[in-house]
Amino acid sequence: MAKMQHKLRHIAVSVPNVAEAQKFFEESFGMWKAGDAGRGVYMTDGVMNVALLDYKGAKITGVEGDKPFYGLIHFGMWVDNLEAAEKQAIDAGAVHMHG
Repeated sequence: MAKMQHKLRHIAVSVPNVAEAQKFFEESFGMWKAGDAGRGVYMTDGVMNVALLDYKGAKITGVEGDKPFYGLIHFGMWVDNLEAAEKQAIDAGAVHMHG
């Protein structure tokens, strides 16, 4: 079976202050707010999105320790067939960490 090509859609980052991070992405990268993300905002350059998320110190699956974590949380992919994409990822060694 041929491997399917998927497209990177967004990168999610945990930040201590969403408003400050939003301003930084606007001023430094020329990105703009594309919409609200449950615990933050989506910033875009028109092609890619960056989700700036405030976890308010909540435990993040896969992150060790009790201190708040700031940094890369996950990345999102666009796929044509979720079940086939999941199988392809698992066959390549992916492991579910949450959900």
